[in-house]
Amino acid sequence: MLCVITIVVMNSCSLINRLANNAHDSYFTSAPYDVIIVPGVPYNKKGVNQIYKARMLWAKWLFDRKIAKNIIFSGSAVHSPYLEGQAMKIMADSMGIPSANTFVENCAQHSTENVDFGIRLARQLGFKKIALATDPFQSHFIRRFIEACKISIALVPFPLQMMPLYHKRSLPQIDASPAFIKNFVPIEKRESAQEKVLAKN
Repeated sequence: MLCVITIVVMNSCSLINRLANNAHDSYFTSAPYDVIIVPGVPYNKKGVNQIYKARMLWAKWLFDRKIAKNIIFSGSAVHSPYLEGQAMKIMADSMGIPSANTFVENCAQHSTENVDFGIRLARQLGFKKIALATDPFQSHFIRRFIEACKISIALVPFPLQMMPLYHKRSLPQIDASPAFIKNFVPIEKRESAQEKVLAKN
């Protein structure tokens, strides 16, 4: 059974990586983008996870190579008491990305909202050519939503081959207190409370 699971996972990773590489071929030729939207990942002051690190390093890579002119970090306080978009902007500042080129969307609580709210902010800021820069797994699943809703946004996922490199890299230590939310309630508890209210009605 373990062998079967391993094969399925490896095949899934291979498929997603091929899709990511195809995205590179088709969308990098359309660069530069006015702005990329980077979906949030929960911030943990004890140490960020590998997906958080990878998305931040990918955003900087795209900006440094002028593939992206600006960056919107999108995400509310969902699973941790830190506004994800705000914490990522603080991290971006510490990584040397100019503050004038980074923006925050602090309301999105799901991947689809990262796209929806991120695009709304981008248009308010006057950006027209927009891309979503994330990991290949999220990109693979969000593609269905984008295609179903006929949303005009490019997908620029990082290739899985870069993950070992990202694993070895470190991010700066930051003071994320400006992004901290008092009396925070995780989304799981909020949704559970809403379900109970609906059940009573």
